[in-house]
Amino acid sequence: MKGRFCGSWPERLPTTTDLNWLWVTVEYEVSYIPWLDGFSISYSSLSRSAERVASQLEMQLTGGRTFSQVRVDNLIANPPGGSWLHHNELQEKVSSCAFTVNKNEFPCQDEYLECPVTLCVPDKGVFVKISLDSNVCCLFDYDTLNQLVTQDEPHPISRKVITERFIVPRDECHFDTEQSKFVWHGPEENYTYL
Repeated sequence: MKGRFCGSWPERLPTTTDLNWLWVTVEYEVSYIPWLDGFSISYSSLSRSAERVASQLEMQLTGGRTFSQVRVDNLIANPPGGSWLHHNELQEKVSSCAFTVNKNEFPCQDEYLECPVTLCVPDKGVFVKISLDSNVCCLFDYDTLNQLVTQDEPHPISRKVITERFIVPRDECHFDTEQSKFVWHGPEENYTYL
């Protein structure tokens, strides 16, 4: 998304003895960068005042930060080297492991089917391990889990970064009636009961 507008102002403020004013017309281009959720302002002048106006506009549009600051913050939060690929793979794993929750298919009370974030039984759910070194799982609401992944939020129980290894296919997770827990029975064997 781009937009253009023009602004005019004196190149320098006149003093009481200076009656000659030099007016400068500057064209600004406003661009919204969705993947950074920020605005970039470019301008058609080399004057310092045009630069200041552009910075002020960026700060107003981008929550008090210039576009350069937004870019740097994004690079720190998402260093190059596969972070976008990681997000896509993780979201694909979440989508592939999602299923419609039918309470009658589980040999447990509704309280064991509640998402640990929403505290409700989800309509569409995904099994998620409570930590990477555990075989205990919780049923998460699909939309809530997607939101956690999209916003880079940590796992609400272990506080670790959510990775593909947390996500469990439905057919690998069963309710253990003796322990009153959902338990993962997958190919990896190094886990503990928590």
